[in-house]
Amino acid sequence: MLFPGFFRLCLALVVVVQHFSRVSLGDAAVCLFFVLSGYWIFIMWEKQYSHTQHRYFTFLVSRFWRIVPTFLLCSAITFALYPQYIPTEYTAIASSLFVIGYRNLEHLPIVPAWSLDVELQFYIIFPLLYLLFYRADRRVAVAALACWALLSVAILYVRSGAVMTEPLPQILVLFMIGAAAARWRWVPSRRLVLTSLALVVGMLGVGAGVPAIRDMILGGSNAGANFVYNPVFNLVLALAAVPLAISTVHVKSSKLDRAFGDLSYIVYLMHWPAFIFVHNHFGSLPPVQRLPYAGLAIGVVFVVSVAIWAVWDRPINRMRHAWVRSRMRLGPVEQGIGQPAE
Repeated sequence: MLFPGFFRLCLALVVVVQHFSRVSLGDAAVCLFFVLSGYWIFIMWEKQYSHTQHRYFTFLVSRFWRIVPTFLLCSAITFALYPQYIPTEYTAIASSLFVIGYRNLEHLPIVPAWSLDVELQFYIIFPLLYLLFYRADRRVAVAALACWALLSVAILYVRSGAVMTEPLPQILVLFMIGAAAARWRWVPSRRLVLTSLALVVGMLGVGAGVPAIRDMILGGSNAGANFVYNPVFNLVLALAAVPLAISTVHVKSSKLDRAFGDLSYIVYLMHWPAFIFVHNHFGSLPPVQRLPYAGLAIGVVFVVSVAIWAVWDRPINRMRHAWVRSRMRLGPVEQGIGQPAE
């Protein structure tokens, strides 16, 4: 049984591991973030935001409020450490303040933050997606999403590109899968969850044991010829893990677990300046010799992230919750609903 907040923190750590090593599985983790975000956003719109005054306005303000302040703080820390990353062009400055368009910047000060840009764009169109789901037949919708996912895999295979640079429709399918799971209250059976887990473990096991597959996983400066298929491997891995990911949302979360979930967002952003430091100062060392410095950097990231959560992210999030509650029209805000960062 995986708790939802802990699972999201594990996904963030997969991204961290990718940037500090040759193991390139971060795209799969980000894909699952989109799936979980689609689920939680659908649930929150249905049970919370749809009962507020000027619901679309409240929804957008709340979601920007959740993402942007902590993003700005992490950006400020990055700029203080590396002034050369401070944007000077107007479009870059605007994207660094409001996130929208961040993915398309020529130089991203915090590379993992590209996904926040995509998230916010999905939030902007979400009410239309919500109406679409309520008018769609379940079997037709599931079939369409399955075809859409297979087509995305095929296009990614042909293009040999990265998930980060793919057009939005090919990423939107992941968000839609999560929303569909929420719309039809999908609870994966224990057998399906175990099958999903077995597929994930099996893919990783084969990837570690078969040289040709291993080249799809191990990147870095010594990436093999088959690493070009790494994005496809990551997307298929994420799709295989969807039942496992959705099963976590049905596990009751404790205060500590919700803190883990909040912490995942901060770690996801704050590890980037630490990675830059290790790369600049110890990047020329062999992996084994670089490992202690990477481990120390990740430890510092966790300490700083907990401090940011305690004195910045958590108080701001409480104010956001209070503001949303003040705008409720029909009863109190649903309690216990997670507030995903991405």
